[in-house]
Amino acid sequence: MAELKARLTGEIKRQVFLTAINHVKQQVPIEIRRQTEQQVEVQIRGYIPIPLRQQAVENKRQLAEMKASLANSKSRIRNESLDMASQDEPLTPIYLLDGTKSKYFPADLRSLLAYDPQSMKNVLNDYGLMEDEDHEINLRRFLSYIG
Repeated sequence: MAELKARLTGEIKRQVFLTAINHVKQQVPIEIRRQTEQQVEVQIRGYIPIPLRQQAVENKRQLAEMKASLANSKSRIRNESLDMASQDEPLTPIYLLDGTKSKYFPADLRSLLAYDPQSMKNVLNDYGLMEDEDHEINLRRFLSYIG
């Protein structure tokens, strides 16, 4: 009985040892891969502080703003060529930062000159321009802004 017990104990120890070895053999590559990925991520952050996706989004936003700014510059040049004698010629729209045109942007100088004080304040607010209590000052400020 003692001999059988010793043999079984030895066999159980051997099985436990083999099971533990197999488990360790399976877990070591998994753990190495996990730690390697973690270290690579940490080191990449040292070289590239802003994630590339975030940089791409920011670059697209800046590009859209630059395109709108360029379009606005061209619009201002066109609008600058208009004079009070050509009140019915269309104004070239100036775009907001998001690339859209204000719903209050006038179609032409005649429309702009017909704006009531509230409409003038609305268009100034859309473009982030300061408003004044004097309607004439607001009109001149907007005319200056659009070219």
